[in-house]
Amino acid sequence: MSILIPILVLTGVGVVAGVALAYFSRVFYVPEDPRVDRLEEILPGANCGACGFAGCRDYAKGLVAKNGDVPPCPVGGKATAEKVAAILGVAVADVEDQVALVRCAGTRERAAARGTMVGVRDCAGAALLGSPKACRFGCMGFGDCGTVCPTKAITVYAGGVAVVDADLCIGCGLCVAKCPIDCIQMVPKSRRVHVLCNSRDPALVTRAACKVGCIACNLCTKKDAAFVVASNVATFTGASCDPEACYACPNDVIVHTDRYGVLAFIESAEARADYEAEKTEFKEKEKAARAAARPAREPKNAGEQP
Repeated sequence: MSILIPILVLTGVGVVAGVALAYFSRVFYVPEDPRVDRLEEILPGANCGACGFAGCRDYAKGLVAKNGDVPPCPVGGKATAEKVAAILGVAVADVEDQVALVRCAGTRERAAARGTMVGVRDCAGAALLGSPKACRFGCMGFGDCGTVCPTKAITVYAGGVAVVDADLCIGCGLCVAKCPIDCIQMVPKSRRVHVLCNSRDPALVTRAACKVGCIACNLCTKKDAAFVVASNVATFTGASCDPEACYACPNDVIVHTDRYGVLAFIESAEARADYEAEKTEFKEKEKAARAAARPAREPKNAGEQP
């Protein structure tokens, strides 16, 4: 009996508590807008938190509570924005599918090193010590960005530079927030041309730090107005351009992804050799065209032959 009584008491307490919880859950039940479930179904389900909410369901609740007046889902892109607008009966949010881009091509062979950081295992720690590279704006290659990527779209390859697989990237932007030197940028998925440099140092400093650093020479801007130079570094702001416009860069830091993938442009010696050959051929043709267009020199006097 001494054992049975406590068991009965605990069982009784559990039954009473269960009945009380069931009763109060009915009394204080707040019906949820059925649109929350519909919105959750059309959201990507990444639960990455890039929208500022804890997860997709919380984001759906926020959409309903504010009638769509919250930032669009960066992962879902335009397709999801259209579905959200249809459910809520609001205007479609102006959103473009985005992917992450690491703006650096400064591999170990191309970028000057300050030294080896012993005991440092992450970008945050390396940034506090001034970066292992002479360029303080270049990718440090410890891979902090990859640790937060929900789709494992970021890999640090042999050259020590992180590269994003655009096919795997869902555009959440978590890697952008993680990078301590702002080397990663969200760009439109439709953009085919990228300047793979993040240095904001003056030309002489950049040139000494990296063989493929942008020196803000403005030669690219003369080829295409979509190139813009600000804070000592060029950026392409359009969608695409003539691939030959990339040859204007003296340091070969502009990649056109219709011709070369970002990974090949950074890591492949063969791809770089092909690019150099194409650039040399283009420069020769350009030089010949200028020579052909140059007018013949007129003789100084009647007796002089041209």
